[in-house]
Amino acid sequence: MTSSYTSVYPLKEAPSVEASGFHQCPCLQGERQALPDSTGDAPRQEVCKLKKDRWKIFSIFALVLTVVVVPVLYLSFSESTKAMECSEEWIGVRRKCFYFSNDTRNWTTSKRFCSSQGSELAQIDTPEEMKFLKKHAGTSMYWIGLSRKLGESWKWTNGTTFNAGFEISGNGPFAFLNSDGVHSSRGFVDIKWICSKPISKTE
Repeated sequence: MTSSYTSVYPLKEAPSVEASGFHQCPCLQGERQALPDSTGDAPRQEVCKLKKDRWKIFSIFALVLTVVVVPVLYLSFSESTKAMECSEEWIGVRRKCFYFSNDTRNWTTSKRFCSSQGSELAQIDTPEEMKFLKKHAGTSMYWIGLSRKLGESWKWTNGTTFNAGFEISGNGPFAFLNSDGVHSSRGFVDIKWICSKPISKTE
């Protein structure tokens, strides 16, 4: 009769990282990476995933984006939405709203209409405004807010003196505009007109 027996061998412990030829890098907790020792006489290498540095770079970039880029985009967007801040039938250019009439009247009646709308016959203060008005006017003629008395300088309807920022052709006492520029005529001619007013907080 053959007797059977069972030999119990002790369980071998799992080899440690160091024993298996690996070495852990003590850089960031949870960010360790073990690499095997190099062959031959090469020294043991340690490699870390230095994500900490990446986060520093990302934080600096985010700060620059917030401080510099965001305000610039906000200002650009603010300027681009001026047209939507003007009342219906008015067109926004920078800090002004302009109204182009479809009806025709003489200079004095046109001025009266603009006053009833809380505005003035168009005052042109910048080359950008002039370029816009000429382009929008096309070949049609529009009264603007310049007039003069005999022997006096041109003045806007709000009483300020014209600074000769553009040429006015002709010898008439009232100014009008089309795509060719600004001209003068007698004020009793019925043509279209342009009103202007600042963009208010409520618009």
